[in-house]
Amino acid sequence: MKKMNVLAALVVATVVSAPVFAADMGMGVFTSPYAGATINFQTIEADEGGDDVNPMAITLVGGAFVHQYVALEARLGFGIVDDSIDVGGTDVDIINDINYGIYARGVYTVDNFMPYILLGFTSAEVTADAGAFGEDSETNSSLSFGLGLDYKFMDNLAANLEYAQLVNGDDFDLSAISLGVKYLF
Repeated sequence: MKKMNVLAALVVATVVSAPVFAADMGMGVFTSPYAGATINFQTIEADEGGDDVNPMAITLVGGAFVHQYVALEARLGFGIVDDSIDVGGTDVDIINDINYGIYARGVYTVDNFMPYILLGFTSAEVTADAGAFGEDSETNSSLSFGLGLDYKFMDNLAANLEYAQLVNGDDFDLSAISLGVKYLF
């Protein structure tokens, strides 16, 4: 729990200080903060083998540009749809209860398109529920990486498509293909 509180404090401090840091460096126009949401089509792979599951989640995104080519962002995601696998004749429902992280995005803008690479840190909790046989939750954290594309279709709105390997942990790996929208302040 202490680890979660420290990470939460770092996420808040980064998002709040990013525009101030950029303004001090005279970057003015690139300090645009943004907020949005994505729907995540996830894949969870158990490290001891077995079938992959494909639950869904919603992630809230907030960030700001600290340089023309760099944005810092924080994310908080919640599972909305579980997926089931058959384990010895018992259906086991698996969901990514919560994930959160902090990331840097290396971006390049071409007209209304902004391709980017993503590098950061994610922590995720996955729960397996076997009904009458009980449930078990595991939390893993690791470095994260991905590729994405923002498309600005209005002055203050952008659509987003991304693939990210969020967690490569001891108990499970978590990746996601995400579709979303961002509001640019």
